[in-house]
Amino acid sequence: MIDLSQTDPKHFYDVALYNKDNYNTYFVNLTHSANLGYDDAIMLLFEEYNKNMDKMQEFKDPNLINFYKTTAQNDNYHWSINYLGTMYHSGNGVEYDNAKAASLYDRGINKLNPYSMINKNRQITGKYITSSTFDKFVNINDACPSTLYIIGRFYEDGSYGAKEIMTALGYYEKSAKKGYNLAKIRLAYIFLTKIYPTDKSVIQLHKSVIQLNNPHMMLLLANNYRMKRIINKDHTKVIRLFLKVLKLSYSQNDEKERILQYLYKMCKRGDGDLQDYLSCIDTFMGTDMEYEASKIEDLLIGSKKYKYVKEDIVVNEVFI
Repeated sequence: MIDLSQTDPKHFYDVALYNKDNYNTYFVNLTHSANLGYDDAIMLLFEEYNKNMDKMQEFKDPNLINFYKTTAQNDNYHWSINYLGTMYHSGNGVEYDNAKAASLYDRGINKLNPYSMINKNRQITGKYITSSTFDKFVNINDACPSTLYIIGRFYEDGSYGAKEIMTALGYYEKSAKKGYNLAKIRLAYIFLTKIYPTDKSVIQLHKSVIQLNNPHMMLLLANNYRMKRIINKDHTKVIRLFLKVLKLSYSQNDEKERILQYLYKMCKRGDGDLQDYLSCIDTFMGTDMEYEASKIEDLLIGSKKYKYVKEDIVVNEVFI
């Protein structure tokens, strides 16, 4: 079913994506790519565990069962080890054996597999996750950043227990400190939508969003500045964040048009700096957004706040 002599994790990941219509082949290759440490596979496998558990529990194919038994002999292949544990735990495809399941979970825990941790906790307590589930594992801080991120998602989503946003934040911060971009993005998202950061954390949040170059986060941050939801209103930051998003060429035309309409309204009120609006006009003249940009230019030409001189590309800003 799978060539275990192949050691390139991306190979198995690509095979998985190519065989999405054949769930057995897809899942086996995805699992082995995760076994080999491929981060994209780990994240996709995390989504599969959350969304397609019913499909995963239908595995009866002897070849597939043999794959898990074979790969689980290697202590480093903890995604196979964990899943084989769930098979023994549920009696899915193999004879039910709670002791074997516990032993396999323990081996997965030794490699800090997040699912082995919650499955073992369920064996002991009847619950997947409580506030202290992961505190039992004294070396959890040594876990790879993707594991810390997944644990954070457990707590944020409430997938296996009560939602605990502050606990999730703690794990995201640990993951982010190890350079994990998904954790940085999730931290920014929570700060922008779910909790109220302090003045100090807002400064750090702004830096993080800019460094990540993530347009969705930039839009969220810009709208928070614009609406004064969690951050003091700052027209200059709104305009500059909108311009960054527009220049990333990430948005569809309707999204770009909506952002330019916001900029038009702000310009009409006299909010922000002249140079930022000029940057917007220069960026979009001669593009499919020229009409929206020209409306801003017309405002500037007739504005009482701005004196706009195009000859010789000379621009003066005059406040009254």
